[in-house]
Amino acid sequence: MNIVYSLHVVSILLEAIAIIIGLLLALKKGKLYGWLISLTFIIYVFYDISNFLINTGILYAPFMDISKEFLYSLFFLATLSIVWAVWEMYVEAK
Repeated sequence: MNIVYSLHVVSILLEAIAIIIGLLLALKKGKLYGWLISLTFIIYVFYDISNFLINTGILYAPFMDISKEFLYSLFFLATLSIVWAVWEMYVEAK
């Protein structure tokens, strides 16, 4: 496994940590933006893991027959979620 794939694995692990921190914010601190952060990074992890498995040949591409429309919709949802989360943090910081 070369350095690029290693960085991809580390990135996925960091995204998973962001999910956990978001869940802690939501569950322990009662912050709505924790749920939104978690949703954003759950979508990122789904995409990155599927992309990693296909690019490394671990998973044959036809098994990941995901339409571009679906992926674009997921990324729109992730973007909307993180923008909403940042807005909630901004409002709270006043």
